[in-house]
Order: sequence, then C-alpha cells, then structure tokens
Amino acid sequence: MIQTAIEIFDQLWADQVRKIGAIPGKDALSAINTRLQVDFEVGVTPTAIIDSMRVDEVPAKLRLLVQSLATFVATAPQRNP
Repeated sequence: MIQTAIEIFDQLWADQVRKIGAIPGKDALSAINTRLQVDFEVGVTPTAIIDSMRVDEVPAKLRLLVQSLATFVATAPQRNP
C-alpha cells in the first residue's frame, strides 16, 4: 500500500502543473517570500502580484468566474439594512 502511494506520488510530482498544485498557495507564497527576503531583502504580497498581472495571464475559467460574480453583484436586488 505504501509502495503504491509512493508510485502515485512520483507520477504526480513528475508533472510540473500538478507539482505546483500540490502545495497550498499561502505556503508557496510564504516560501517564496522567505527566499526573496533572504536573497534580496524584498517581499511580495498577493495584492502586488495581482496588480502586476495582465489579463492574458489569468486563466479563462477564472476570468469567467470573476465576470459572472461581477454580473451577479450588479444585478442582485439591493437589501435594506
């Protein structure tokens, strides 16, 4: 059973896209920031990353989701407090 798990892990780890998806985003950003701070004495924030992205760098499914959410919010009935 352990051998099978190791084999499956090795197959997934060999695929760059799956490798990146194997760790939580917060952990990845934390590790990147640690390295940037040690090597260059700088860091990045999620907001800075988003601000520097171009539309063509955002996956189409994510763009569609954001557009759908924006439409939903714009057309939702207003609630009175």
